[in-house]
This record gives sequence, C-alpha cells and structure tokens, in this order.
Amino acid sequence: MGLDQFSKLKNLTNLSLSDYNLSLSSDNNFTFPNVVELELSSYNLSESPYFLRTLGILDRLDLSYNRIQGSIPKWLGNIGKGYRLSYLNLSHNLLTNVDQLPWKDIPPCLGNLSRLSVLDLSMNMFHGTIPTTSASLDYIKNIKPNRNHFQGPLPPSLSNCKRLEVLDLGNNIINDTFPG
Repeated sequence: MGLDQFSKLKNLTNLSLSDYNLSLSSDNNFTFPNVVELELSSYNLSESPYFLRTLGILDRLDLSYNRIQGSIPKWLGNIGKGYRLSYLNLSHNLLTNVDQLPWKDIPPCLGNLSRLSVLDLSMNMFHGTIPTTSASLDYIKNIKPNRNHFQGPLPPSLSNCKRLEVLDLGNNIINDTFPG
C-alpha cells in the first residue's frame, strides 16, 4: 500500500504515518487538498516528496527522522500558501544548506512563512553562520538549529523575534551573546 492510496480520502484533514513502512510512488503525483496536519516522521524518505508542493492549507508538517539530504527545497516557503504553516520539523535529517531558498536565511529563511511559530532544524548537517534577515517572523516562539555545524556570531535579527520563548543553539560553535 502506498501513500497515494490515502489521497483518495478527499475529506482527510490530519494524516500521521510516522514509523509506517509504506511506499512512496516515484511519480508521487497526487494531492491531499484538505490536509492541515501531515506527519511523515521516520518514514524513510530520502528527498522531499513532490506532492508537498500542493498542500495549500497545511498548518503542521513533520518530516523529522528521515534521510532527506542536500538543500531545503526552494518551494518550501509556498507550503500552506506561505501564510498558514505554523509548525515545521525537519530535524534528524541530512540537510546541509539553505542557499537555494529564495529567502536565503536561517532561521528567518522561512520569511514567506509569516505564521511560523515552531522551526526545528536540529540534528542536520547545516554549516556556516546563521544569516541575518529582514523577514518578519512575528509568531516565532521556538527555534531549534541545535546540533549542526553553525559557527560565528548570532544574527542581530533574532532580537526582532518578540515572541521567542525557546532558542536552542547547543552543540554549535556560536561565539556571541544574544543581540540587544
């Protein structure tokens, strides 16, 4: 049974298939028009599935504990039409950079995602400095870029995240204090 079989459930709003051993068809040319929450944690993915591009009302996306490698895809900021996604978990993958993103920044690399409140990028292979941004992340409460290979100073733009409650920078080489 493949993930595409669930796309026949047109009224489906929440789909959690974590730790399931289902196959993802190579064309994965199907949609989930009403899915608001999608959890594919520990699904053994090695790349971001194409069908994610079509999730127009998605609010929560969990792709943690997979084998997704390389860059975060450019189209990620358009998921949920760019204003709905509030929770994004890409932790425990093999992601290496965000250079391909149109917003070019991290954590504000998801500047198109203005309602984002939780961003978990921990346990990947990101490297370099945490870039600055002019993006508005008014709702961000939780940023976890811990256990990567970030180094250098913190971006001054972090001080603009007025609702920030959790910032986990552990196991990086940050040589700075919080921007004031």
